[in-house]
Amino acid sequence: MSQDFAPAIGGLVAAIVIVLVAWSGGKLVVAFLRRLARHTRSDYDGGLVEAVGPQVGWLIASVGFALAASWLAFLGETGRWLFEQAAFFLLIAAVAAAVRRWMDYSLDRYVSAQGDNIDANVAMQLIPLVKRLGSLIIFVVAVLIIAGHLGINVFAITAALGLTGFAIALALKDTITNIFSGLVLMVSRPFAIGDRIDVPVLDVWADVTDIGIRSTTVVTRDNRMVIVPNSAVVDNPVVNYSRPDPSYRLQTDIGLDTTLDLRAAQEAIRTEVRKVDGVLEDKPVDVWFTGFGDYSNTVRVRWWVGSYADKRHSADAVNNAIVDVAERDGIRMPNPSITLDGELGLDTR
Repeated sequence: MSQDFAPAIGGLVAAIVIVLVAWSGGKLVVAFLRRLARHTRSDYDGGLVEAVGPQVGWLIASVGFALAASWLAFLGETGRWLFEQAAFFLLIAAVAAAVRRWMDYSLDRYVSAQGDNIDANVAMQLIPLVKRLGSLIIFVVAVLIIAGHLGINVFAITAALGLTGFAIALALKDTITNIFSGLVLMVSRPFAIGDRIDVPVLDVWADVTDIGIRSTTVVTRDNRMVIVPNSAVVDNPVVNYSRPDPSYRLQTDIGLDTTLDLRAAQEAIRTEVRKVDGVLEDKPVDVWFTGFGDYSNTVRVRWWVGSYADKRHSADAVNNAIVDVAERDGIRMPNPSITLDGELGLDTR
């Protein structure tokens, strides 16, 4: 009976010894890699060693199990097969875990290096999503490799996964489109939270309060929260009133009497517009003579305000100021009129 259990006991002892040696060897290898990383120009290498260090021991263990399967004759056929399978599984698991840790470390380092320059949504939503998708891909690849090693028809599994994925993609077509549109928004960053944008599907401007993976949340000028699908934002032109800065230029056209001293009238209007509350003092106020008309000369008045939200209030104030200066300085703004001369007759036939 003891002879029957001898290979099993020997195999268990060999496995324990291999794990202990791998643990000790992994510590030594990581210590050597740390020392080596200190002599590189970048601190990326040192962080990478710390990230994938725990997997080094399992890699050494996989090599140890493979060597034991070849060298230890007392294991027998069953013991050798078990050690070969253990070596293969440990190798795949260690490599998959190391790749995932490398990916996570690289992404975290990128976010840390960007600091305040990175968009908050990229750091809080896009990076975690990429991590999850990357981990899922690594897991699926590892499972397919192990399945192929065990003799399972990997092509059939891949085909089944492909058909399942295709069916899911059709069912979630709009959701997937919005998710990819959200990724585009987070990477290209045409606007950020707090920006005031023109939303084409709403035909109004609104303030951005959140940029999610699937949708963008805005608050309209009548204080209504609207959830806009990201695809509707990406597929249409978006006007950002907050960039490069929130200042906004307004204009209005007026007609002046053709007999006026045009230059004096322009200067009087320019001076009056500059006095209007809300008109930016560091921006130009333009009063341009833009064309001749049948009854008046057309003048275009342009000025700047601090925000697009001031558009209607400022236009009202400036227009009233132009009326005031016209009445005070005798600047006539004639309206076209038509006089008909003749007699009206009735046809009694």
